[in-house]
Amino acid sequence: SEGPELQRRLNMRAASLVDMLQARAAELHAPVSITNFSSWFCFNVPGHLPLSSLFFPFMRSKGIHIWEGRPGFISTAHTDEDLARIVDAFSETLIEMQEAGFLPAIVDEAPPVPGARRGRRPDGRESWFVSDPDRPGRYLEVSIA
Repeated sequence: SEGPELQRRLNMRAASLVDMLQARAAELHAPVSITNFSSWFCFNVPGHLPLSSLFFPFMRSKGIHIWEGRPGFISTAHTDEDLARIVDAFSETLIEMQEAGFLPAIVDEAPPVPGARRGRRPDGRESWFVSDPDRPGRYLEVSIA
């Protein structure tokens, strides 16, 4: 009964959702992109990162059912609240994956002490390190209180 206006409206909502998701990924410096056509969209994670495909189970654990390699779509059943939930789950997923070291993050923050540089702890998480004055070639993790 709505004619072509229904699909035009769905296409615009999908494009708006994708724009919000792309902006959030850029803000977090996360290497995830979203492509779309019409009311369909696809999450694209970097294939060269072995744990990046965990993105999909992370999203499912937050109530957003999306399968790896399959498109999502916007329908007339999706409310503005549903789309906001997708954006929230996406943001939470990227942050959690970056914190766990499953996705890289560009860190623009200044070091907590002069000369400190970024590195990885034995558990794989990023942290700040300084040269150990007592052991050349070794480093000490900077503890931030």
